[in-house]
Amino acid sequence: MPLDPHKYSIALLDCLTNIKEYTIKSVCKASLYSEEDVLNLWGAAERFVQNFPVLVSQQKEYINVLGDTCRNLWPSEVRRLPWGTILVCIPANAIIPLAIILPLALAASGNRIVFAFSQKIREIGIQVLNKIETCLGDSLFVWEGTVRDVVDGLIEPEPHIDLLYYMGGSSQYPAIAEKCARNGVDLHYEGEGRTIALLDHEMSTPKLYASAQNILLSKVFCNGMMCSSPNAILVHRESFSEFTKAYESLCEGPYKLSFLDSSLADLRNKYGTEKPKLQTDKSPCFWEVDLPTALNAEELFCPGILVAAYDDIDECINIIAKTRHKLQISLFAEEKSLLERMISRTGFARYCLNMNPALQDPCLPWGNYGSSGFSDVSNFYEKGLRKVIIEGTGQ
Repeated sequence: MPLDPHKYSIALLDCLTNIKEYTIKSVCKASLYSEEDVLNLWGAAERFVQNFPVLVSQQKEYINVLGDTCRNLWPSEVRRLPWGTILVCIPANAIIPLAIILPLALAASGNRIVFAFSQKIREIGIQVLNKIETCLGDSLFVWEGTVRDVVDGLIEPEPHIDLLYYMGGSSQYPAIAEKCARNGVDLHYEGEGRTIALLDHEMSTPKLYASAQNILLSKVFCNGMMCSSPNAILVHRESFSEFTKAYESLCEGPYKLSFLDSSLADLRNKYGTEKPKLQTDKSPCFWEVDLPTALNAEELFCPGILVAAYDDIDECINIIAKTRHKLQISLFAEEKSLLERMISRTGFARYCLNMNPALQDPCLPWGNYGSSGFSDVSNFYEKGLRKVIIEGTGQ
């Protein structure tokens, strides 16, 4: 049965306090993120746990309203019940501690959770879980093999789980969805999301520079590994040169970042030599590409961006509206009217005006629009419960 949300929140917050120093040091060492960035992530995770009782209350209120609607027809009841056993697959580019702490709400919903980590983050993931499991008892387990092994081993030839919560690239979705459907396993799939920054065609030089600075700060946060960190930057052709010069000057700052060697090699093969030319892998950079390339590129998950020029703002909006996996768009404009035009003509999960925050509030809905993520529920408590309807008096 679901845990008491207030007791769960207090117990987990106490546990997080005890492991905070150890976890932050371990994450910084394993990921090469700055301590300041990891502290920000930790703060977001703590806010989620603190607000967990409110999320539960809001969900119960929604269910009560739904039940009242049904009762107008005949006696009925709507309940949210645990799935049972949930397999949580966490990819190599997942942001710890958020990637572990947020799914713990699935356990608070009354489920048994099996974590499967990609090899890169496996050691730190297990270490953190070992220190957290004391407050959640015997509801947490770790799969010893790879993510691919666990998907095969726990779903086929005989299902051992009730729900698969999978984070990974959207290219893998069809095969995983088919496997789950074939074996009667439900699926919450969090795939990729396209994150775009669009600069209006009428921007002053100070605004243009401020936009470049805002985008850069988002790209250097956690080495650009956040889903909300923009990949495609669209700039009007008349301002293109001015923007790229401003961005290049900002890239020369004293940043301590890290590209994966293989990722950087792949990007160079696709887009050529980056600007500014990296002498080491410790600097943000960008590639100048055409509009279709920028909008169709996969998530970069590094401190690099793709910058493309457009000629007409309305035509650009029409092209953006046709892209897949529309997760977030950041609009930099002198007037708010552009935001309203974007909302009415495109479908993104998140709109930002004159800002590009790399950190997403974990208590807010995220994704599941325009094929960005595929999951149709907004927070981790909801993900851990299935809805059942009971009708009739039983007499």
